[in-house]
Amino acid sequence: MELYIDARCKGTRIICGDTAKQRRRLLNQLIDIAEKSGFEEIELPSIEPEETYINKAGREILQQMYT
Repeated sequence: MELYIDARCKGTRIICGDTAKQRRRLLNQLIDIAEKSGFEEIELPSIEPEETYINKAGREILQQMYT
């Protein structure tokens, strides 16, 4: 099952249930292959709508963000 998020976050969706389990199995296989080939994992920041931060810290936070 896939749920699509607000149009402001184009290209994002929520994946759950069996689809999420299948995706996790595939990702684990790909990670195993990559690690065996000498690659290392990195973690990147998540993308959040700017309103999330504005509501918490006020509009001045936008000067500190890439928007």
